[in-house]
Amino acid sequence: MFCRGLQFKYTSSLIIILLSITACTHIPPRVDESGAPQRDYTYQAPLQINDGWQVSSLAEEGVNEEIINNMMEAILAGKYPKLISIVLIRNGSLILEEFLYYNNRYWLQDFRSAGKSVTSVLMGIAFDKGFIKGVDGKLLDFFPEFEKGANWDPRKDKVSLHHVLSMRWGFDESGPPANDMKWYTENWISKTLSLLLISEPGEKFEYHSAAPALCGPILESMTGMPVTEFAKEYLFDPLQISDYLWHTALGNGVGPS
Repeated sequence: MFCRGLQFKYTSSLIIILLSITACTHIPPRVDESGAPQRDYTYQAPLQINDGWQVSSLAEEGVNEEIINNMMEAILAGKYPKLISIVLIRNGSLILEEFLYYNNRYWLQDFRSAGKSVTSVLMGIAFDKGFIKGVDGKLLDFFPEFEKGANWDPRKDKVSLHHVLSMRWGFDESGPPANDMKWYTENWISKTLSLLLISEPGEKFEYHSAAPALCGPILESMTGMPVTEFAKEYLFDPLQISDYLWHTALGNGVGPS
């Protein structure tokens, strides 16, 4: 989620941040003062609200205003109904900030699987602070209470944190979706570790949600802190991120991303 309360420094880069949702297509992207759908667009530089971001304009930063106008008119015509906001940053300055479908800069947005990057950062912090010794630790060592069962595949014993974080752990997630909160019942860890192994650990990249979710209880076990508190102390507070909402399952910071 883009937050204007943070300041980043870039020298000669252009960053485009697009946030999207599944929007109702019968709602216009934006309405005018009379409530009618707005179709025309006139560029205006972002407001300076003294939130740490430097503000500039398209012209001052050498960005073609005609291209931006054409883009915005296409968006206002409803050609991209899932976009809810657009932010452009050039040379460390905010040069475009537009909100659609009644959203505004103060609304929190669900950034879905981008949360996996937050999980990875938290694991990296835990490595750096010495809570976890490194990525070579075996996954099952962090769940000593787990019972393998008679049909256990011994190849799972080789799965490391590196395999988990790089999405090369080899488990099959083609069944019930682990990105659904319904997956996270009281025995969700056992269900996850009992998934079938369909490739050798480390052999094949396969995008998934179950493995990153396991990082939550690992962090809590190794740090002695709820993962939400760990994130606040070591990530969000140092970055001055104060406006956020962490949806969890079972009330302990664990959930899909």
